[in-house]
Amino acid sequence: MFDSQTACICHDFIDVKDASVLYMGKDRREESLKRGMGPEKCSSTEAVAMDMWRPYLKAGEAHCPQALIVFDPFHIIQAYWRDVVDRVRAEEYRRASASAKEIIKGSRYILLKNNCNLDRSRNEHVHLNEMLSRNRKISKVYFLKDDLKALWKHRGEPWARKWFASW
Repeated sequence: MFDSQTACICHDFIDVKDASVLYMGKDRREESLKRGMGPEKCSSTEAVAMDMWRPYLKAGEAHCPQALIVFDPFHIIQAYWRDVVDRVRAEEYRRASASAKEIIKGSRYILLKNNCNLDRSRNEHVHLNEMLSRNRKISKVYFLKDDLKALWKHRGEPWARKWFASW
């Protein structure tokens, strides 16, 4: 995938050519990351795979400025849910009538789940369908969340960029 000698995965530094561990951080602190990201390890690094945690970003940018920072799909979808879906859900709840609030109430984690993971015994699918059919804004951001997952099905960057621009 990359021609680089090393890649950073979270706080474990791994040489992708021979799958050897170069450094394993003991915690998620920025200082621990700095110890593992010395110039000798970062000079040939072309890509750093990480979640979107601020100390990882700061350490990656500071010590491997030439490296491409790559976020995993899970954390991108999680950020979309937190920054868009949950914010829209909260805004719609504040603006809703009393009867509409009852439908939105208790939906925070239902909106986070994939449809196949909804708890049928607790009628989460019924709750979700009722809310989505009654609230256009929540419905739109919810379906966009599921659509966003399609981005990683594209094998080439040009197709992925074209899809993302239309999304």
